[in-house]
Amino acid sequence: MVLARNQISRLATGTDDVDLARSAQRLNLIAGELQEGVMKTRMQPIEHLWSKMPRMVRDVAAACHREVQLELSGGDTELDRSLLEAVKDPLTHLVRNAVDHGIESAADRAAAGKPAKGVLALRAYHASGQVVVEVADDGRGIDPDKIGAKAVQKGLRTADQVAVMSAADLLQLLFLPGFSTAEVVSNVSGRGVGMDVVRTKIESIGGAVDVESVVGRGTTWRLRIPLTLAIMPALTVECSGDLYAIPQVNLLELVALDSQRSESGIEHIHEAPVYRLRGSCCRWCRCPPCWRSAGSARTTRSSRWCSPTTSGSGCWSTGC
Repeated sequence: MVLARNQISRLATGTDDVDLARSAQRLNLIAGELQEGVMKTRMQPIEHLWSKMPRMVRDVAAACHREVQLELSGGDTELDRSLLEAVKDPLTHLVRNAVDHGIESAADRAAAGKPAKGVLALRAYHASGQVVVEVADDGRGIDPDKIGAKAVQKGLRTADQVAVMSAADLLQLLFLPGFSTAEVVSNVSGRGVGMDVVRTKIESIGGAVDVESVVGRGTTWRLRIPLTLAIMPALTVECSGDLYAIPQVNLLELVALDSQRSESGIEHIHEAPVYRLRGSCCRWCRCPPCWRSAGSARTTRSSRWCSPTTSGSGCWSTGC
Protein backbone atom coordinates (compact mmCIF):
# COMPACT_ATOMS: atom_id res chain seq x y z
CA MET A 1 0.00 0.00 0.00
CA VAL A 2 2.85 2.38 0.82
CA LEU A 3 4.50 1.69 -2.52
CA ALA A 4 1.22 2.26 -4.36
CA ARG A 5 0.78 5.53 -2.47
CA ASN A 6 4.25 6.66 -3.52
CA GLN A 7 3.55 5.83 -7.17
CA ILE A 8 0.28 7.76 -7.14
CA SER A 9 1.98 10.72 -5.45
CA ARG A 10 4.61 10.83 -8.20
CA LEU A 11 1.93 10.67 -10.89
CA ALA A 12 0.00 13.49 -9.23
CA THR A 13 3.12 15.64 -9.02
CA GLY A 14 3.64 15.58 -12.78
CA THR A 15 0.08 16.47 -13.79
CA ASP A 16 -2.17 19.53 -13.74
CA ASP A 17 -5.21 17.51 -12.61
CA VAL A 18 -6.32 19.24 -9.42
CA ASP A 19 -8.70 16.46 -8.37
CA LEU A 20 -5.97 13.84 -8.74
CA ALA A 21 -3.57 15.95 -6.67
CA ARG A 22 -6.12 16.37 -3.89
CA SER A 23 -6.95 12.65 -3.87
CA ALA A 24 -3.26 11.76 -3.80
CA GLN A 25 -2.70 14.15 -0.89
CA ARG A 26 -5.57 12.60 1.09
CA LEU A 27 -4.35 9.09 0.29
CA ASN A 28 -0.88 10.08 1.46
CA LEU A 29 -2.27 11.34 4.77
CA ILE A 30 -4.39 8.24 5.43
CA ALA A 31 -1.65 5.80 4.44
CA GLY A 32 0.88 7.67 6.58
CA GLU A 33 -1.35 7.51 9.66
CA LEU A 34 -2.03 3.81 9.08
CA GLN A 35 1.68 3.08 8.57
CA GLU A 36 2.60 4.95 11.74
CA GLY A 37 0.01 3.02 13.75
CA VAL A 38 1.21 -0.35 12.45
CA MET A 39 4.85 0.53 13.13
CA LYS A 40 4.06 1.55 16.72
CA THR A 41 2.69 -1.94 17.40
CA ARG A 42 6.06 -3.41 16.33
CA MET A 43 8.21 -1.12 18.45
CA GLN A 44 9.44 -2.22 21.87
CA PRO A 45 11.70 -0.43 24.37
CA ILE A 46 15.27 -1.68 24.64
CA GLU A 47 14.58 -1.97 28.37
CA HIS A 48 13.66 -5.60 27.57
CA LEU A 49 17.36 -6.21 26.86
CA TRP A 50 18.62 -3.99 29.69
CA SER A 51 16.65 -6.02 32.26
CA LYS A 52 18.74 -9.13 31.52
CA MET A 53 22.10 -7.42 31.80
CA PRO A 54 22.63 -6.98 35.59
CA ARG A 55 22.57 -10.70 36.32
CA MET A 56 24.77 -11.54 33.35
CA VAL A 57 27.34 -8.89 34.28
CA ARG A 58 27.33 -10.09 37.88
CA ASP A 59 27.93 -13.72 36.84
CA VAL A 60 30.70 -12.89 34.33
CA ALA A 61 32.39 -10.53 36.79
CA ALA A 62 32.41 -13.25 39.45
CA ALA A 63 33.86 -15.78 36.98
CA CYS A 64 36.58 -13.35 35.90
CA HIS A 65 37.24 -12.02 39.42
CA ARG A 66 36.27 -8.45 38.54
CA GLU A 67 34.39 -5.76 40.41
CA VAL A 68 31.97 -4.09 38.00
CA GLN A 69 29.39 -1.35 38.39
CA LEU A 70 26.76 -1.47 35.63
CA GLU A 71 25.16 1.77 34.44
CA LEU A 72 22.12 1.65 32.14
CA SER A 73 20.57 4.57 30.25
CA GLY A 74 18.16 5.02 27.36
CA GLY A 75 15.97 2.06 28.28
CA ASP A 76 12.92 3.80 26.80
CA THR A 77 14.54 3.91 23.34
CA GLU A 78 12.28 1.92 21.04
CA LEU A 79 13.32 -0.60 18.40
CA ASP A 80 11.51 -2.99 16.10
CA ARG A 81 10.95 -6.24 18.00
CA SER A 82 12.58 -8.35 15.27
CA LEU A 83 15.72 -6.19 15.47
CA LEU A 84 15.59 -6.28 19.25
CA GLU A 85 15.87 -10.06 19.09
CA ALA A 86 18.61 -9.93 16.45
CA VAL A 87 20.81 -7.57 18.49
CA LYS A 88 20.59 -9.61 21.71
CA ASP A 89 23.46 -12.01 20.97
CA PRO A 90 25.91 -9.37 19.65
CA LEU A 91 25.19 -7.17 22.67
CA THR A 92 25.71 -10.10 25.04
CA HIS A 93 29.07 -10.83 23.40
CA LEU A 94 30.20 -7.21 23.74
CA VAL A 95 29.20 -7.03 27.41
CA ARG A 96 30.99 -10.27 28.28
CA ASN A 97 34.03 -9.10 26.31
CA ALA A 98 34.07 -5.75 28.14
CA VAL A 99 34.06 -7.43 31.56
CA ASP A 100 36.71 -10.01 30.65
CA HIS A 101 39.06 -8.03 28.37
CA GLY A 102 38.27 -4.42 29.15
CA ILE A 103 37.96 -3.97 32.90
CA GLU A 104 41.06 -4.82 34.91
CA SER A 105 41.25 -6.68 38.19
CA ALA A 106 40.95 -4.69 41.40
CA ALA A 107 44.72 -4.94 42.03
CA ASP A 108 45.62 -3.72 38.51
CA ARG A 109 43.14 -0.84 38.78
CA ALA A 110 44.57 0.21 42.13
CA ALA A 111 48.08 0.17 40.68
CA ALA A 112 46.88 2.40 37.82
CA GLY A 113 45.29 4.85 40.25
CA LYS A 114 41.71 3.87 39.43
CA PRO A 115 38.85 2.87 41.74
CA ALA A 116 38.78 -0.87 42.45
CA LYS A 117 35.33 -1.18 40.88
CA GLY A 118 35.21 -0.71 37.14
CA VAL A 119 32.30 0.97 35.34
CA LEU A 120 30.47 -0.63 32.44
CA ALA A 121 27.93 1.69 30.77
CA LEU A 122 25.20 0.64 28.34
CA ARG A 123 23.58 3.54 26.49
CA ALA A 124 20.89 3.68 23.81
CA TYR A 125 19.67 6.73 21.90
CA HIS A 126 18.33 7.87 18.54
CA ALA A 127 20.65 9.53 16.03
CA SER A 128 20.20 10.23 12.30
CA GLY A 129 17.21 7.94 11.95
CA GLN A 130 18.97 5.04 13.64
CA VAL A 131 19.25 3.57 17.11
CA VAL A 132 22.76 3.78 18.55
CA VAL A 133 23.72 1.32 21.29
CA GLU A 134 27.01 1.89 23.12
CA VAL A 135 28.93 -0.48 25.37
CA ALA A 136 31.59 1.55 27.17
CA ASP A 137 34.03 0.60 29.92
CA ASP A 138 36.70 2.53 31.83
CA GLY A 139 39.21 -0.30 31.66
CA ARG A 140 42.66 -0.75 30.21
CA GLY A 141 41.72 0.15 26.65
CA ILE A 142 43.01 -1.52 23.50
CA ASP A 143 46.63 -1.06 22.45
CA PRO A 144 46.75 -0.88 18.62
CA ASP A 145 50.37 -2.04 18.59
CA LYS A 146 49.45 -5.23 20.43
CA ILE A 147 46.60 -5.83 18.00
CA GLY A 148 48.97 -5.47 15.07
CA ALA A 149 51.53 -7.82 16.64
CA LYS A 150 48.81 -10.40 17.30
CA ALA A 151 47.61 -10.18 13.70
CA VAL A 152 51.16 -10.79 12.45
CA GLN A 153 51.59 -13.69 14.88
CA LYS A 154 48.40 -15.33 13.62
CA GLY A 155 49.37 -14.77 9.98
CA LEU A 156 46.40 -12.49 9.31
CA ARG A 157 48.59 -9.58 8.21
CA THR A 158 52.25 -9.13 7.34
CA ALA A 159 54.61 -6.94 9.34
CA ASP A 160 54.91 -4.52 6.38
CA GLN A 161 51.13 -4.16 6.17
CA VAL A 162 50.81 -3.48 9.89
CA ALA A 163 53.65 -0.92 9.82
CA VAL A 164 51.73 1.44 7.51
CA MET A 165 48.34 1.10 9.22
CA SER A 166 46.90 3.86 11.38
CA ALA A 167 45.65 3.24 14.92
CA ALA A 168 42.03 3.21 13.68
CA ASP A 169 42.89 0.67 10.97
CA LEU A 170 44.64 -1.54 13.52
CA LEU A 171 41.52 -1.57 15.69
CA GLN A 172 39.54 -2.78 12.68
CA LEU A 173 41.67 -5.95 12.75
CA LEU A 174 39.61 -6.98 15.77
CA PHE A 175 36.81 -7.84 13.34
CA LEU A 176 38.87 -10.41 11.42
CA PRO A 177 37.50 -13.99 11.60
CA GLY A 178 39.09 -16.00 14.40
CA PHE A 179 40.97 -13.05 15.89
CA SER A 180 41.30 -13.11 19.68
CA THR A 181 43.72 -11.49 22.10
CA ALA A 182 42.96 -13.94 24.93
CA GLU A 183 46.00 -15.92 26.05
CA VAL A 184 44.00 -18.62 27.83
CA VAL A 185 40.85 -20.34 26.57
CA SER A 186 38.01 -20.08 29.08
CA ASN A 187 34.23 -20.22 29.21
CA VAL A 188 34.18 -16.49 28.51
CA SER A 189 36.84 -15.90 25.86
CA GLY A 190 39.64 -17.35 23.77
CA ARG A 191 37.50 -19.77 21.75
CA GLY A 192 38.00 -17.97 18.43
CA VAL A 193 34.43 -16.63 18.30
CA GLY A 194 35.37 -12.99 17.98
CA MET A 195 34.07 -9.66 16.86
CA ASP A 196 33.60 -10.85 13.28
CA VAL A 197 30.47 -12.67 14.47
CA VAL A 198 29.19 -9.44 16.03
CA ARG A 199 29.84 -7.43 12.85
CA THR A 200 28.32 -10.09 10.58
CA LYS A 201 25.16 -10.24 12.66
CA ILE A 202 24.73 -6.48 12.89
CA GLU A 203 25.46 -5.91 9.20
CA SER A 204 22.94 -8.61 8.26
CA ILE A 205 20.18 -6.36 9.65
CA GLY A 206 21.51 -3.25 7.93
CA GLY A 207 23.54 -1.93 10.86
CA ALA A 208 27.19 -1.14 11.50
CA VAL A 209 29.76 -1.58 14.30
CA ASP A 210 32.71 0.61 15.19
CA VAL A 211 35.10 0.88 18.11
CA GLU A 212 36.96 3.70 19.86
CA SER A 213 39.60 3.10 22.48
CA VAL A 214 42.16 5.02 24.51
CA VAL A 215 44.88 3.03 26.25
CA GLY A 216 44.48 3.29 30.01
CA ARG A 217 41.10 5.04 29.81
CA GLY A 218 38.70 2.55 28.26
CA THR A 219 36.89 1.34 25.16
CA THR A 220 33.55 2.14 23.53
CA TRP A 221 31.80 -0.24 21.14
CA ARG A 222 29.08 1.43 19.11
CA LEU A 223 26.26 -0.38 17.29
CA ARG A 224 24.22 1.56 14.73
CA ILE A 225 20.94 -0.19 14.05
CA PRO A 226 18.02 0.79 11.78
CA LEU A 227 14.74 1.51 13.54
CA THR A 228 12.95 -1.13 11.49
CA LEU A 229 13.43 -3.35 8.45
CA ALA A 230 9.83 -2.94 7.32
CA ILE A 231 10.30 0.56 5.85
CA MET A 232 13.59 2.10 4.73
CA PRO A 233 13.50 5.82 3.82
CA ALA A 234 15.50 6.46 0.67
CA LEU A 235 16.54 9.26 -1.66
CA THR A 236 15.44 8.58 -5.25
CA VAL A 237 17.87 9.62 -7.99
CA GLU A 238 17.07 9.68 -11.69
CA CYS A 239 19.81 8.89 -14.18
CA SER A 240 19.21 8.28 -17.90
CA GLY A 241 15.51 7.84 -17.28
CA ASP A 242 15.97 5.21 -14.53
CA LEU A 243 15.24 5.69 -10.84
CA TYR A 244 17.66 4.56 -8.12
CA ALA A 245 17.21 4.60 -4.36
CA ILE A 246 19.95 5.53 -1.87
CA PRO A 247 19.16 4.73 1.79
CA GLN A 248 18.90 7.95 3.79
CA VAL A 249 20.89 6.49 6.68
CA ASN A 250 23.93 6.51 4.36
CA LEU A 251 23.50 10.17 3.41
CA LEU A 252 25.00 13.10 5.24
CA GLU A 253 23.59 15.92 3.13
CA LEU A 254 22.81 17.07 -0.43
CA VAL A 255 24.76 19.84 -2.12
CA ALA A 256 23.57 21.39 -5.40
CA LEU A 257 26.41 22.22 -7.77
CA ASP A 258 25.85 24.83 -10.48
CA SER A 259 28.29 25.26 -13.34
CA GLN A 260 30.39 27.84 -11.49
CA ARG A 261 30.68 25.80 -8.29
CA SER A 262 31.36 22.63 -10.30
CA GLU A 263 34.39 24.18 -11.96
CA SER A 264 35.84 25.68 -8.78
CA GLY A 265 34.73 23.09 -6.23
CA ILE A 266 36.02 19.88 -7.82
CA GLU A 267 39.77 19.43 -7.50
CA HIS A 268 42.18 16.59 -8.29
CA ILE A 269 44.54 15.02 -5.76
CA HIS A 270 46.82 12.35 -7.22
CA GLU A 271 44.51 12.24 -10.27
CA ALA A 272 41.53 11.46 -8.02
CA PRO A 273 38.64 13.98 -8.18
CA VAL A 274 37.58 15.42 -4.83
CA TYR A 275 35.02 18.02 -3.80
CA ARG A 276 36.02 20.53 -1.15
CA LEU A 277 33.12 20.96 1.25
CA ARG A 278 33.62 23.43 4.09
CA GLY A 279 37.35 22.82 4.07
CA SER A 280 37.11 19.01 3.98
CA CYS A 281 37.83 16.94 0.89
CA CYS A 282 35.22 14.37 -0.12
CA ARG A 283 36.23 11.83 -2.74
CA TRP A 284 34.13 12.23 -5.87
CA CYS A 285 32.59 9.17 -7.45
CA ARG A 286 30.57 9.59 -10.65
CA CYS A 287 27.55 7.45 -11.32
CA PRO A 288 28.99 4.09 -12.42
CA PRO A 289 28.59 3.01 -16.06
CA CYS A 290 25.92 0.48 -15.08
CA TRP A 291 23.72 3.41 -14.03
CA ARG A 292 23.75 4.79 -17.58
CA SER A 293 22.09 3.16 -20.53
CA ALA A 294 24.24 2.24 -23.51
CA GLY A 295 24.70 5.21 -25.83
CA SER A 296 23.09 7.66 -23.42
CA ALA A 297 24.57 11.08 -22.96
CA ARG A 298 26.30 12.02 -19.73
CA THR A 299 24.51 14.38 -17.39
CA THR A 300 25.42 17.98 -18.15
CA ARG A 301 27.69 19.88 -15.79
CA SER A 302 25.35 22.88 -15.73
CA SER A 303 23.23 21.43 -12.94
CA ARG A 304 24.01 18.37 -10.86
CA TRP A 305 23.87 17.09 -7.32
CA CYS A 306 26.58 16.06 -4.93
CA SER A 307 25.52 13.72 -2.11
CA PRO A 308 28.20 13.08 0.54
CA THR A 309 27.65 9.58 1.88
CA THR A 310 29.17 7.65 4.74
CA SER A 311 31.32 4.57 4.26
CA GLY A 312 33.70 2.45 6.26
CA SER A 313 36.65 4.52 5.10
CA GLY A 314 35.23 8.02 5.35
CA CYS A 315 33.16 10.41 3.27
CA TRP A 316 32.35 9.89 -0.43
CA SER A 317 30.60 12.27 -2.82
CA THR A 318 28.41 10.61 -5.40
CA GLY A 319 27.52 12.76 -8.40
CA CYS A 320 25.42 12.37 -11.52
